[in-house]
Amino acid sequence: MKTVKSAATVCVFLAAQLCGQAYFTLPKNVWRISVVKEAASANWNSAGGKKGLPDEYFTLDGYGLKYYEQLNLGSLISLNEHLVNPDDRVDDIIQTFNDISEDIQLYDFNRSFFNRDSLNVGGFITNTKRSLQSQLTKIRFEYGITERVTLTLGIPNYASATQENQWGWEGTIDDSLNAFIKYHTENMQKFNDLGIPGEFSPPYDTISADLKSQLNNIYDFFYTADGTRSVLWLLENDIDPFKSSITGAQFNPFSSSDNDTTNIDSLMIFYHPNRSTSGLGDIRWGLNFHLLGSPVWAGESLFSIYGGIGMTIPTAKLISKFN
Repeated sequence: MKTVKSAATVCVFLAAQLCGQAYFTLPKNVWRISVVKEAASANWNSAGGKKGLPDEYFTLDGYGLKYYEQLNLGSLISLNEHLVNPDDRVDDIIQTFNDISEDIQLYDFNRSFFNRDSLNVGGFITNTKRSLQSQLTKIRFEYGITERVTLTLGIPNYASATQENQWGWEGTIDDSLNAFIKYHTENMQKFNDLGIPGEFSPPYDTISADLKSQLNNIYDFFYTADGTRSVLWLLENDIDPFKSSITGAQFNPFSSSDNDTTNIDSLMIFYHPNRSTSGLGDIRWGLNFHLLGSPVWAGESLFSIYGGIGMTIPTAKLISKFN
């Protein structure tokens, strides 16, 4: 029986000590230091309860400006007006051939697909989830300045803090893109049916050497990788620019070449990566006040009223630099 009484006494003593650690203020000249480990997970909700971030509209302005004269963007130069040599325009050469051809009629590059606003490529960037995962240790210092005022100082240290996003996109493509691809794919095949590049197939092997040379020049001009106005950058890629064929150095942070391609997914990862950091967090300090009643540890009042003020010092570094 004596053993049981001793155990009960110890238990009551420990409980009283644990409860005392929760006091909002401390007696004068008393220190309290606490160390707490935390793991937190948070998800972002936007206005209206939408999970993640609001949808954001995007557009690739000027996507087709490569069809303008590079030194004068206000003046459209149609493909048919280009000179393949100092004296011969594309459409004049095509017309000369079509006049003598009975079967194959080449397109004369006279059809325009893109206006000053160029190709309309746009859509919405979607974010279905943004989360923040963190693991940290908080060290808290408290000191009783008076019986009613306690100074507090909190220093968090993050083992890790990671922000993750689930990005997506919904895009729209102007029909002029599909029409452009169809037009030039068919025309390129017509050149191939003539035997270009290479020797002309019968009966076209009998046309003049000058006309053969001019037609070969047109093919080289538009339908070869190194052509002055090559359109292979689009014909040889997926017709959907969102997936694999956004072309142009102004839209591609990975290359300075107008012929290299990228896609929306790659751009999203580059401009909006998952971000992480570690180290010191924002330091917080403040004062807690015992406003009414007696302190909890005194046990003289049935209730007490407390208040406080505080300040956060932005000592934490940014998760990472935004590209």
